[in-house]
Amino acid sequence: MRLIHTPVASLKGRTIVFRHVFWQVIDTEGNDVLLRRGPSNDQRGILQRKQMKDCRLFMNREEIARHYPRLLEELRTGCCLSFQEAEDLLAGMMTTGSYWMGNEAIARIGGAREAVLHALRCRRQRRHLSHN
Repeated sequence: MRLIHTPVASLKGRTIVFRHVFWQVIDTEGNDVLLRRGPSNDQRGILQRKQMKDCRLFMNREEIARHYPRLLEELRTGCCLSFQEAEDLLAGMMTTGSYWMGNEAIARIGGAREAVLHALRCRRQRRHLSHN
């Protein structure tokens, strides 16, 4: 999710991705956003409002479940994954890429990309069968 039109004050406590690095938003001051690299790394930085076009918001598990409910359900039914495995699949795919293989169930399918494609194929077939 791009952040160019997001109010800066609403980002406090959230995680953003800037140039492929995850940063936690500590505080906001006017058009500046104060960042921290992570709990184990105390590296800090300042991001200006004009640099927000290069950032995107990292979705947590609750936002993934709220934003992709049908895809999660298709992953559970079409790929025989548990709800936790389906959430892990989407979270891993968003952080590391489409070929993420987080656990044995996802690796047996062929990775996150193949699991999502299979779930979408199952959804199309089910939709096609219901219209006939």
